[in-house]
Amino acid sequence: MIDEDNFYAISNTLVDSGPTILAKRLSNLDRLPDEFAYRLVKQEYKSFLSYIDRSEELNFLKSNTRFLTYLIQVCMEETLSYEDRIYCNNMIYNMFPVNQYIAKLYTFLSTVVNNNMTHKIINNCEFNQVSSSYIAVARKSSFRQDENIIRLNSAIICIGLDPSNNISVDKIIKLFSTIYTNIRDLTELFLNILKDNYVYQSDDDWITPEVIYISNCINRAILTIIESQPEPIIEEMMLRAYNMISIESLDHTDLRFSLKDIDKTMYPKIISVLNNLTKKEIYFNF
Repeated sequence: MIDEDNFYAISNTLVDSGPTILAKRLSNLDRLPDEFAYRLVKQEYKSFLSYIDRSEELNFLKSNTRFLTYLIQVCMEETLSYEDRIYCNNMIYNMFPVNQYIAKLYTFLSTVVNNNMTHKIINNCEFNQVSSSYIAVARKSSFRQDENIIRLNSAIICIGLDPSNNISVDKIIKLFSTIYTNIRDLTELFLNILKDNYVYQSDDDWITPEVIYISNCINRAILTIIESQPEPIIEEMMLRAYNMISIESLDHTDLRFSLKDIDKTMYPKIISVLNNLTKKEIYFNF
């Protein structure tokens, strides 16, 4: 029989004792009664989330269904901080794909952690729940915005390969507009898409014609969003791109697509802005 008072007296002395002791304590989870196990996860979930990406000692918990079930319950009941959500999303992102049952738990966890965004994506973009949860995770799974955008692009490709999502330029436009709701964020999205050229430069086996098609849809989506802006905003975006390319010493092989070669009939406002910048001796020769 477990002495509850003694158990929690010991627990409280070990809070924030590092990943090794945390792993040892949580390794007892399957031997604890439900209430004790839940209370232990509730006490330690913040430490677990902060260590999970830095310590392999805790990896066994990622596939422990009892732990994940309690973690879901805790996340439903607690107010998660921004950091908690990033740590949790990063774990979920790195665990896909897993076996079917655990995948369902991670989808449920994702929906709890990203509830508002998941439902916005479902409603606005008409993706299924698993895909919407995955997108919601990817877009906030790192403390670095450039990494988030790279992961988002990868996630769009993954869900686009599912025929039930019926991926299209219009759906990606709706997705970007749902996630990024101001010009600053849309500009960051554009800049990071512009230099995320992996699928066009790599010869990996997974890069199929379908993957290239979806990547091209992403390109058209961001350009269409830019085209819909007033010309002064487009000019600011183009200048940001010019400065990024100059500062980072990028050339055409580093870029996802060439701005000087975009379709003049589809993007006349962007072309007009680029022509006006040329008159100011700002040349987009890439």
